[in-house]
Amino acid sequence: MPTLPATAEVSPLRSAGAEGLALSRAAGLAAIVAVLGLSTIFSTVGALWNLWTTDALKSIGMFIPLVSFVLVLRAWRSLGWEMEGSWWGLVVLVVTAAAVHIRDQAVLVFVFSPKWSVYVPPHSLVAFAYGAGVVLLFGGHACSGHHCFRSSFCGL
Repeated sequence: MPTLPATAEVSPLRSAGAEGLALSRAAGLAAIVAVLGLSTIFSTVGALWNLWTTDALKSIGMFIPLVSFVLVLRAWRSLGWEMEGSWWGLVVLVVTAAAVHIRDQAVLVFVFSPKWSVYVPPHSLVAFAYGAGVVLLFGGHACSGHHCFRSSFCGL
């Protein structure tokens, strides 16, 4: 037995206009949430910051996340600030945060020599997975016809 009357009309969802957030404000809010979300991978952020501030050769690496962030926002703006995200982005973010937590608790390190060791997962992979998860969550993915992820992939 149906719970709705047979004459009920289905109204389309309203676009973000006067009643909702403007798309540029929603994109700004998404950017703030993404930056605040870095606290879930704080050990990776700290390790990368330590690497960039103590090694003169690798210090140029601190510009990569900033430039990537700007390029992702540029690609997103060119698509009209589409907010057609996918929940798969949340899955990627949760798996990334869990992997970092497990790595911090278990100290998963491959030591190849006294001067060369690699954390599992590597800090660069964690940073890439976090960026990809944020773009998927807020910007959308190529499979549904929204090209924010594909457009911003070069920025990541």
